[in-house]
Amino acid sequence: MKNIIIYDEQFQRQAVTYFDNELIDGCSVDWRWFKAQAIAESDFNPKAVSSCGAQGLMQLMPDTFAEIAKELHLPNSPFDPLINIKAGVYYDLKMWRVWRKEQGLERLRFMFAAYNSGVDNIIDAQKLASPTDKWWAVAQVLPKITGIKNARQTTDYVKRIEAVYGQLIRS
Repeated sequence: MKNIIIYDEQFQRQAVTYFDNELIDGCSVDWRWFKAQAIAESDFNPKAVSSCGAQGLMQLMPDTFAEIAKELHLPNSPFDPLINIKAGVYYDLKMWRVWRKEQGLERLRFMFAAYNSGVDNIIDAQKLASPTDKWWAVAQVLPKITGIKNARQTTDYVKRIEAVYGQLIRS
């Protein structure tokens, strides 16, 4: 994978802004997780629109973007890559804060899964899983909540982010 450096400064800035006090195994959350997420979401296309209507680099749904834009006093410009990154990383923080019991990489996995599938779907799957704090266990029962196709999309999404992140830290 070619390491695209465009927007790196913005990912770094937003990681510090929203995740500065959040730790994984005693270390700050690496900004490259959010870059990996953008690559998984839109392949770094700031004008991307998904089949379900998600928009921009971080592929936020219009209603979610509008809500975040209002909270952060941002212009309603989902295709502006700098604004979209800010909104996406902020939304990640909202998802991160849901998963306080999960630790380390597991917490990131839950955050990304909730970003993709919705918090309620992941919580509902978690109620059926054992153990409840391990992504692999929740992923196994997610099809009972979202259906096989949507569950596969979410589990593939989490795996893709991890794979891209691995490539980013090696490059």
